[in-house]
Amino acid sequence: MLSLWRRHTWSALILMSLLSSGAAWAAKPVVYVAEHGSGNSEALWLEVRSNGKAALVLPEGRSSGVVSTVGSFQVVTLDTPVSEEIEGPPDRCNGDPTQVRRDLLQVGVRLRSGTGNRGLSAISRTGTETILTGCDAGLVSHWGDFSGTAGVNTVHRSYAAMPPTTDLVAGAQLAGMSGADGSVVGFGLPADVATVGAGVLTFEQSGAVPYTVTPDGWFLLSLPGGQQRAYLRLTGAVMHGVENWMAADVVSGVLTAVSPALMIKPVAGTAWGSGNANARMWESSLFTLSNTPFFVHLYRDGTGERISRDLIAGTESRAPISAWYLSGGALVTERMTGSYVRRRLWQPLAANGKAMGVMESETVHAPDGTSFVAIAPRINAYVDLGKAVKPPVQVRRTVAQGLASSSRSRSSLSR
Repeated sequence: MLSLWRRHTWSALILMSLLSSGAAWAAKPVVYVAEHGSGNSEALWLEVRSNGKAALVLPEGRSSGVVSTVGSFQVVTLDTPVSEEIEGPPDRCNGDPTQVRRDLLQVGVRLRSGTGNRGLSAISRTGTETILTGCDAGLVSHWGDFSGTAGVNTVHRSYAAMPPTTDLVAGAQLAGMSGADGSVVGFGLPADVATVGAGVLTFEQSGAVPYTVTPDGWFLLSLPGGQQRAYLRLTGAVMHGVENWMAADVVSGVLTAVSPALMIKPVAGTAWGSGNANARMWESSLFTLSNTPFFVHLYRDGTGERISRDLIAGTESRAPISAWYLSGGALVTERMTGSYVRRRLWQPLAANGKAMGVMESETVHAPDGTSFVAIAPRINAYVDLGKAVKPPVQVRRTVAQGLASSSRSRSSLSR
């Protein structure tokens, strides 16, 4: 059994104290992933032990700390800060970029609904930023909080409440895992469609990958390059047929980093409508529950628009789609960024009510004929909101879009 998945016995006193306070801890390890629709990639594996200490695995790696209560949050103060250096604001003396060290000091969870074993929750973080260069070198500021509404919305399950995987028998298919080498953290790992076999998952793009299922329900893959990767189901099909899973990097049987993973069961024969049947208003399910929903309007003349809304600011930004069409079964949209063409594919997987589950990817094509992947294949679902009618007068505020995603926050998904 994987060592970080070992189960620990709690003292009755500590367990009763946490449960009576409404805490989101449970007597077995608890797994948290960003709720589908939140537009985020937060994840946490957490085990609180009887001595008041906790073991945890974050997207940044493994850690440990001391447990306390702050308001409605159960908080782990890390034994060692998780640090990264980032580019800070321009120096106030000469305008040059500054370097900032960002330290993560605490991770907290609060229960939104359900129980400590199963339900909806939120993860919040706090820490400090220290300016390293320029006139204000040494200046420290604090970020994050544990207020009653803080945090990224998550789904959680304890090891005692995981859903079954008995439906994933030989011959079943699941879209969303990856058989390629690489880390689950970040946005570069390509999702794929896998067919379940006896001890083997056969991926459409990367071929056969051996796997086992642990007693706790993890699908443990042995990748071609010698790496291990694991997947754990937290929910069956929920919003628009999408399942919430956790993905983890594994080294020598130990979880080393975690991330959310979305899955869909493909349905044979799923296809887009023909021609203008697809000229509709489509909402991306990745951001449905966020304050920044995202929409794609496809018009009957073969053009369209990308629409981003900020519900807090009450603003809307629009950017044109120069063309959309069907190709090889996929619905393709094209838009320009300067002299570069960004080509996005929606490969249909399964229709669920008014939603079309897709394998979504995007490639940027340069004038010299070269190209690079801007969005690696990922699971999404686009919800049909009705017929898209092109406004007679287009008044757009075009969203500035860089060619690379380096400016995007670690945990926010690309639109």
